[in-house]
Amino acid sequence: MKVVYRLTGLLLLGACLVLTIYGLQTVRREALMFETTMIEDARLIGRTLQAALREVSRVEGPEGVRRLVADASQHDDKLEFRWTEEEELAQELSADERAQLAAGQEVVQVRRQAPNELRLYLSLSGAGLAGALEVRESLEREDAYIRKSLVRIGFATVLLILISGGSAFLIGVRVVGRPIERLIEKAHRVGQGDLSGPVLLSQRDEIGQLAAAMNEMCEQLRVETEQRREAEDQLRHAERLATVGKLSSGLAHELGTPLNVVLGRGLQIAEDERCPADLAEAAQIVVQQSERMSGIIRQLLDFARRGPPRVEPVDLTALAEDVAHLLEGMARRKEVEIELDLEPCGADLLGDAEQLRQALTNLSVNGIEAMEGGGTLKLSLREREAAPRDSARLRRCCAISIEDQGPGVEPELQERVFEPFFTTKDVGKGTGLGLAVTHGIVSDHRGWITVESEPGSGARFTIFLPQEEVS
Repeated sequence: MKVVYRLTGLLLLGACLVLTIYGLQTVRREALMFETTMIEDARLIGRTLQAALREVSRVEGPEGVRRLVADASQHDDKLEFRWTEEEELAQELSADERAQLAAGQEVVQVRRQAPNELRLYLSLSGAGLAGALEVRESLEREDAYIRKSLVRIGFATVLLILISGGSAFLIGVRVVGRPIERLIEKAHRVGQGDLSGPVLLSQRDEIGQLAAAMNEMCEQLRVETEQRREAEDQLRHAERLATVGKLSSGLAHELGTPLNVVLGRGLQIAEDERCPADLAEAAQIVVQQSERMSGIIRQLLDFARRGPPRVEPVDLTALAEDVAHLLEGMARRKEVEIELDLEPCGADLLGDAEQLRQALTNLSVNGIEAMEGGGTLKLSLREREAAPRDSARLRRCCAISIEDQGPGVEPELQERVFEPFFTTKDVGKGTGLGLAVTHGIVSDHRGWITVESEPGSGARFTIFLPQEEVS
């Protein structure tokens, strides 16, 4: 709207300037015409009286002239006539004006100071009189007329300014202000990454062309963004395959069958009642380690072969409760208590329940294993407004936090915990794939994970899942 205000202000300033100049020129022209008319009237009447005075002077002498001048002045309510002696002329007229009068010419004086009047001097030198006929007319009528003209012009100027200003403002708001506001709003949304919602303007001027160009640009950006996203997904999948593809396939093929044989024989020995106790214990260890190796192979395969998430409604509250129930036995053995603090969230959340269950399980298992001396693992669910670290756009999210009371994560390691095969666990206790798999699942759901930790004070991993359709 600043453009509208500026344009309206400039228009009003220009209109005010033009109307003011026009008004002043009009008043000046009317004043000049009024003054010219007064002079002509005074000259006409003065010349008529001048001729009569010359005739009276020839018959009756100076006394007759003075008497006629006095009679004429009494019978005219606009003009004043008086006979001015030569001594008075010397005081009222300049030398040039007296010379002009002596040559038989008229002398006109317009006095704007008091007494603010017009004076016309006519010579009677041909009649043998030393002096002049003076015709006076007050300029108050002219001043009153000029004041009225100024009031009329001022009123008309203000009225025209109000009408033109109001019309310009309304037209500017409709034609310029609101379209530009919509364009600015669209530009802000584009800057925040929202390319949806074209700007629809009915006008076909430059602003309409700008809106059409912006809509076309956003459509091109949307297509390019989708293509880039698909390329990134393909690249990420290719990197996962390049990292562990051959390794996982080889392990699955070469170790799968032997591990199943070892696991089966170990179970037979461990469950045989005739088997000695020490041998049964050794067989149980073989079974546990075989299961652990099978789990590692499954993690490698999950990391390499995980597909896109299935789109279906997800109940995060039930999902968190299910994960807590599944890990209850493991937590009990580790002397860990699982505490749930869940609020309803995600009524319109779409995603893959199995993948999200895997992500929560990975984070919860890491939290339980981090507390060697026992403690409390807290799972909380809240609805929050948050934004990724690389964006300033707030989004309504379901935030799932898993907080443990373990040793925590060093600040310099927090940026690397989601890298494949990176682990802070002792050798033989982890593959470094759990958090990498979790990060990939959350990213596929258009979400993000944050880590908050202080050494010695535990760690809190928070998953943010935007409440929107996953495409």
